[in-house]
Amino acid sequence: MEIHSLPVISTAHLTEEVAALLTKEGNNNPWCPCASWEYGFFLHLDDLEARMSETVTIPQCLIDIRDWLRAKNLRSTCGDTTVRADWVRLDQSADAEEGLPAYDW
Repeated sequence: MEIHSLPVISTAHLTEEVAALLTKEGNNNPWCPCASWEYGFFLHLDDLEARMSETVTIPQCLIDIRDWLRAKNLRSTCGDTTVRADWVRLDQSADAEEGLPAYDW
């Protein structure tokens, strides 16, 4: 059985521009796997640097969330293997996390 750790944090940790693009593009955004829904997003922030190119720059807010998530050192299991948790849920009604930049929009 697989078990995934999935912290829930405020959408305020995204800039308005990033949130708008994730809402519009969903999983077709240039930065990361994303499922958008009415109140936020599910993001997989495993390898942002691999998506960078001459035309794609990763927004600082996504890098900040990814770094925060890695610092939490949450683990997920896949069978007998333990892996780093790279998914996060952003919800408009969730609390902002101390130490993680928040944007007023």
